[in-house]
Amino acid sequence: MPNDAEIIKDTVNEFQKIQAHMKNAREENATKTYNGLKKDYKSLKAILASLGVNLTDIDEIKEYVPITFQGGNAWHSLPGLNLCYLSPVST
Repeated sequence: MPNDAEIIKDTVNEFQKIQAHMKNAREENATKTYNGLKKDYKSLKAILASLGVNLTDIDEIKEYVPITFQGGNAWHSLPGLNLCYLSPVST
């Protein structure tokens, strides 16, 4: 069973690979490819955030991804501002 450090390392590596492919897809105007990669990007970003990883330095794409936690609160990232805030989620 992998420990938290191994999970974080592997997830960061995958996150960086996805971002590199997203940059290439954006440069090539490959919209379908970019959108498919964006789904993986969002999943990996949510995993890293839930593990407490600071994404400020490693997130080069800076796509908005609301992350909802149990209890009805969500962390919202504000691209370009390196800022997050917690807000209640309507049910």
